[in-house]
Amino acid sequence: MTMHDPAPLTPFARRALLALALLVAGSLAVEYLLLLRATWTELGPVLGSVRYVSYFTILSNLAVLLVCVSALTGWPAFFARPAVRGAVTLYIALTGVIYALLLRDTWELEGILRLTDASLHYVVPAVSVLAWLASPGHGTLRWRLVVSWLAFPVVYLTWVLLRGARSGEYPYPFLDVAELGLSVVLFNALVLLGVFLASGGMLVAVDKVAARRLASARAPT
Repeated sequence: MTMHDPAPLTPFARRALLALALLVAGSLAVEYLLLLRATWTELGPVLGSVRYVSYFTILSNLAVLLVCVSALTGWPAFFARPAVRGAVTLYIALTGVIYALLLRDTWELEGILRLTDASLHYVVPAVSVLAWLASPGHGTLRWRLVVSWLAFPVVYLTWVLLRGARSGEYPYPFLDVAELGLSVVLFNALVLLGVFLASGGMLVAVDKVAARRLASARAPT
């Protein structure tokens, strides 16, 4: 086994990852079914599905689900890579932070939708970050990854703005060109990318500190 290979999961870690995967999958499924029911007459299943995957929350939680499945089954192997797991941790962590700071009072939610909303925006981000911190194999992340991790947010923002220009629909208020104007939205997008960049740097720094502490704990006294 090399330093880049994932360590075998303990029984506790396997159960915890399975529980997280089931939580994410269940929450995503409920959100999807509720959205389709609410938009069936207006949009139909195809456009309703497009709206569903236009939320960064949905995409980041799907990525967490793929990381869990990869850890449990070995497939897809791409999501077992330390750099990919680091990226997913960054995305899901910022999903929770940005929602808590900017979006939590945007919608009035009730019943099961309130529960799934809390799951996708609070529980899954918190558990995912803790799982990443507790996972073995720290010390493999490099500073250059911070820039490459911006690729997904850039693609996402581009997709949202292009789709919004065609449909007039934007998933988040701070990206609403019709309401704010293009210059303000582009400024907001740059600020968001700056937050991703700074947070990615913090994550790599934490990875290096965790690796040093692990090495120090294993060093003979």
